[in-house]
Amino acid sequence: MLTGPSGEVSSGEVSGAALGVPGEAVRRSGFVLAPGGLWAAVLATGVGAGGRRAEVWRLDDPRGPHPLALRSARPEPAGTAVAALADGRVLVARPEGGRHRLALLAADAPEVPLGAVRAPELRLLADPAGPGAALLLAVDARPVTTVWRLALDGLPAGAAAPEEAAPAVEPLTPGHAPLWG
Repeated sequence: MLTGPSGEVSSGEVSGAALGVPGEAVRRSGFVLAPGGLWAAVLATGVGAGGRRAEVWRLDDPRGPHPLALRSARPEPAGTAVAALADGRVLVARPEGGRHRLALLAADAPEVPLGAVRAPELRLLADPAGPGAALLLAVDARPVTTVWRLALDGLPAGAAAPEEAAPAVEPLTPGHAPLWG
């Protein structure tokens, strides 16, 4: 159990009143901790009429752990992956026809689209070696897992496409083609 600002909060369900949605139950699954353990990302369902939303939880607040609203423009589709970063931002990968669209979400800034990754399956991890980076684990049709490092530090506010954001993606497994597509 997590203790929130208004009492006990389970890791699976909390009343919507705690989030400003009176009378509505919110279910959460797949908490993912950031390196350092100060933040966690999760997908929550039953948040208003929008369905599934990514959330970031601040775990080091003196009032206790609590969610912060992210400025995402849309509900998350089934199969969306999330990764909490050490600075409180959340990386999301939204499945879309054999690809995953990546975006960076924050409580205090608009959503930053990062482009699409060609991979039928994709997992995200915050890079424990670098607070402004994430690891992408992509599985292709062979099946082979390719690990990529995505640098997220220094992205311009409001960058709208990979060409503008120019995130640095480097393969950590040898012999694999670029991942953007």
